[in-house]
Amino acid sequence: LHKEYRRQRQMCIRDSFTDIPKERTLMVGDTVHDIVMAQRYGCDVAAMTYGAQPRRDLVLSNPTCLCDTVADLARFIGC
Repeated sequence: LHKEYRRQRQMCIRDSFTDIPKERTLMVGDTVHDIVMAQRYGCDVAAMTYGAQPRRDLVLSNPTCLCDTVADLARFIGC
């Protein structure tokens, strides 16, 4: 049951965003899983270093950018 729920949820999320170009998408996450998911989709990913995983793990996953603060994220997206 859990695998089927997970598959349906992933399909729902994927189908919700099919009209958004990858080039205009930024995934913001705090885990290696978030980074890998964004890379597989083909979009940029900002890794927040104050979250669930150590900074070194995030660095090794090669995100588009590392953000230590929300202000870092705002600078990256041009705010």
